[in-house]
Amino acid sequence: MNKKGVFALWGVAILMSIGAAGLTFMKTSSVSDFSCQGEVVVIPIGHKTKMASSIKFNFTDGNGRYDSNATVTQTGVPDQSFSNTIYFKYWREGDETVMLSDSNNALSETLKPLLDIPDFFLYRDRGIALKILKINRNSFMFTHDDTPIFYCKSKD
Repeated sequence: MNKKGVFALWGVAILMSIGAAGLTFMKTSSVSDFSCQGEVVVIPIGHKTKMASSIKFNFTDGNGRYDSNATVTQTGVPDQSFSNTIYFKYWREGDETVMLSDSNNALSETLKPLLDIPDFFLYRDRGIALKILKINRNSFMFTHDDTPIFYCKSKD
């Protein structure tokens, strides 16, 4: 192999390394800071209650915000509509995102008996750890123990 071939191979190797590093940075930074929204329907097993909710998450520099508009339907009871905002801190531990709530949910005493909701969404200083996987350029999958729990898309 001549000198030009060796330089060309080194050039390709360097470009591939830079590209891989750039993709890694882009992937990790986009999972760290993003916002997305989606729809969730919760139907607990054995209950005659259903909650349909429009949810928006915002993750920016370790500070997060969760907004939801939900309707709870129970057999024989008029539908109840709720709007809620929760602020939280978040950080990465391994491949999981740990979220710690900064505020109490004003509706916690109303919602807790109706649905089995994680304490993170109800009470201050309660945490939850989830994997947040980037599916493509503008969509994310939240998982717990490798089980998908929420899919959302950003408006980019």
